[in-house]
Amino acid sequence: NVHFNFADFTLSAWVKIPDFNACGSDGVAAGERVCAIGGRFSPIGSPLSGEVNDWYAFGYLLTVSNSGSPDGKFYAQVSVGNGPFMPLTTHIHLGTAIQNNHWHHIAAKFNSARYSGNNFGVLTVCVDGACSARDVNSADILGYSLLGTFQVGGLFEKDWTLRGEIDELFLCDYPLTNIEIYTHYIKYFRSDPALKVSLTPLKNNVNPGASIVLTGAANKDLDPEAFHWSIVSPPGWTLTDDMTMGTLNKPAVRLLPNILQAGIVYKFQLCCSTSTDPVETACGTTSVGVAGKLSVGKFTCETTHGHQVGHAYESIFALRVEGVQGVAPFRFQFSRQLVDGHLRDVNLPEEYPISGGYSSDAYHLGHLPAGPGPDHFLELYADVR
Repeated sequence: NVHFNFADFTLSAWVKIPDFNACGSDGVAAGERVCAIGGRFSPIGSPLSGEVNDWYAFGYLLTVSNSGSPDGKFYAQVSVGNGPFMPLTTHIHLGTAIQNNHWHHIAAKFNSARYSGNNFGVLTVCVDGACSARDVNSADILGYSLLGTFQVGGLFEKDWTLRGEIDELFLCDYPLTNIEIYTHYIKYFRSDPALKVSLTPLKNNVNPGASIVLTGAANKDLDPEAFHWSIVSPPGWTLTDDMTMGTLNKPAVRLLPNILQAGIVYKFQLCCSTSTDPVETACGTTSVGVAGKLSVGKFTCETTHGHQVGHAYESIFALRVEGVQGVAPFRFQFSRQLVDGHLRDVNLPEEYPISGGYSSDAYHLGHLPAGPGPDHFLELYADVR
């Protein structure tokens, strides 16, 4: 159903544009072109918007354009709008410039899960499996209540015609994951008779205490018993089942935390075979750089301000971990231990939590509980991972 009443969607297609200058240029600056791939969209000033206003746009549209390009190159763009409830929002994927006369897999999605204030959701564009995203702000629910119809390769109201080829158009009313979009891309190698294996790229400077997921995909049906994962660099490393949450004989594996050493770049390889004769075998690789070892400079506790309450003096303390080396966010835990003189209170837990969570600077501001007598004081602890 292309006439969604809800915001979430995924729209993708394989696109080949021989000449960008042959695309439409209606309503954009001189020298700019817009090649509309598809969408259900009424641009600003459209009589089909249901509410004619020069400042409103409704719907969603996936394009290739140099409008708004920082360097004049053509990039994949997606626009969403909901008239007075959400201004027109466009995200340009600057990670991959679109090449003329080349096939590119272009996808866009919107996830409307509100997560903070007016941040209504996330708008994502992917080109050849690589994705980038931006937040979308809206004070109201985003929907697509407009009179326009879904169009492929252009718009009725503007000359944004794509003059080229569009294939494998895909549309659904929910956001696919980035890995699912990547799988759509890698599965397309149908014109190449050879088996191709590709691994999802990993971020660099990952936390050594994190659980790393390795994911592979191929363009042909694979033997479910013929997956082989290995570490090809640095030499001397052997990947075994007990280093994972499961087994290595899978297209995706999750490594246990603290398996990889800090400060090292690892190259992983997946080799697999087809399930039909003649049997083909191929391998793919990906690299990940593990962040340097976490270190802490010092732990400070400072009184920020205080005031008299009855006969007690209440203070607010700032607990701060300074000089943390590593890749944020850090998992931190502040805790305390009540001490009577120089003896720990055996009636209390070894450490009593004060605050914890994930942060970029490991900082906590708040009251600290007072001891019951003048000889009591608190020992404070900071655990950063």
